Amino acid sequence: MQLASIPIPAIGRKGADVTALEVDRAGHMLYVADRTDGGVDVFDVSTPNARYVTSVLTSAAPNGVSAASDLKKVIAGLDNGHVAVIETDPASSRADTVIEEIDTGSAQAAGRTEYDPADKKAYVVSPAGGLVTVIDLSSRKVLLHFEHLAKSLDQPRYNPGDGMMYVTSAEDNAIFQFDPSRTPDVMVRRFDVRDACNPKGMAIDPDTNQALLGCANPAQPQHIVVWDLKSGSVLHTVTKTGGADGAMYAAAPDRFLVAAPSFFRGPHLAVFSGSPLGFVTNVPTVAGSGAVAYDELNNLVYMADTRPDQGALLSFPLPGAFAQPATPTPTSTPTPRPTLPPVRATPKPQPPTATPAPKPVATATPEPATPTPAATATAAPPPPPPASASAGASAQPSPAGTASPSPTAQSSASASAKPSASRGAGQVSPTATKAAGA
Repeated sequence: MQLASIPIPAIGRKGADVTALEVDRAGHMLYVADRTDGGVDVFDVSTPNARYVTSVLTSAAPNGVSAASDLKKVIAGLDNGHVAVIETDPASSRADTVIEEIDTGSAQAAGRTEYDPADKKAYVVSPAGGLVTVIDLSSRKVLLHFEHLAKSLDQPRYNPGDGMMYVTSAEDNAIFQFDPSRTPDVMVRRFDVRDACNPKGMAIDPDTNQALLGCANPAQPQHIVVWDLKSGSVLHTVTKTGGADGAMYAAAPDRFLVAAPSFFRGPHLAVFSGSPLGFVTNVPTVAGSGAVAYDELNNLVYMADTRPDQGALLSFPLPGAFAQPATPTPTSTPTPRPTLPPVRATPKPQPPTATPAPKPVATATPEPATPTPAATATAAPPPPPPASASAGASAQPSPAGTASPSPTAQSSASASAKPSASRGAGQVSPTATKAAGA
């Protein structure tokens, strides 16, 4: 298959160090977390020929990017522990600029991000610190921290099918389940994968409540895992791909896409059907290309061209006649944006806030038959150093995962904590090889 090359003017002929990509389906824009230029590259994908618009430079290199289409915002996790909030409304005078940077309160880099449109919350992982930060994107305030979950964390992924947020940990070979509809948010369960997977990426079909885990374990046989979210268990494994990183589910064509930059037979994008879930094909890509996005309007897949002296993205049609481009409604036709030079916007300063008095400890009660470790809500203290957790990378393959209490995971509510929005209809909201993915 012919892979089209799309230059990124902001980085010239340098290799693209891209950690995440996301298509804003409402605005028909592609956002690229680009560590080479230190910002988020913006492309207009309203036609099959993606057009570079600008690069929104951030205060530190980005690691993850997510679109909050309903709020007309994009967020990016940064190396300095901040989360950049980018205005995406083309009618705004501040379109394609950073309007604020939210401090997660962690000295560790903020990694991959995920947006929950039902509760209007963002989940941000700090990979090296085992920290999950919950942010109310409506008010742009930090609500909660979940600390010492694992040695490292990788991909947060929201499932509109069950209303839960899931976070993978490759180093601990585990999956964490959170309920963002509660006030405060609750960590419901930790699942030990019980297969030599070490999941980085995760993609979820909300209709079947099945997921593909992008297994990063380099040991043979390399594979990925089909995971049942309801039972928290391995359904089966697939050995046609492995050495995976970012993963996503595309609802319109009912396809799973898994970036496999480290597979022993060569880097590729693995394509799976959704229902019934099965392997379709592998599309050869380039080494290090570990993030993926899909544009349903034009039936195009986007990945990064990480080769030296390329400075580009790759795009290609999603293989197979099964995929049909979506027909846009008249209101979804975007207004073309002028091409702009890279802009470094100064984040709006945030006034200091007084330290609140400690709040009484409030313990969330788990629902019956759910092995839920109690999450404790307290006033947010400075984060303590990460605690050691037991890794499960050496676990022997087993037909089922095990739900088990995690090491004590404390959640600290900030002084600005507010009740979450009432649950509405959820919507489906990926990274180059790195130590974090999307």
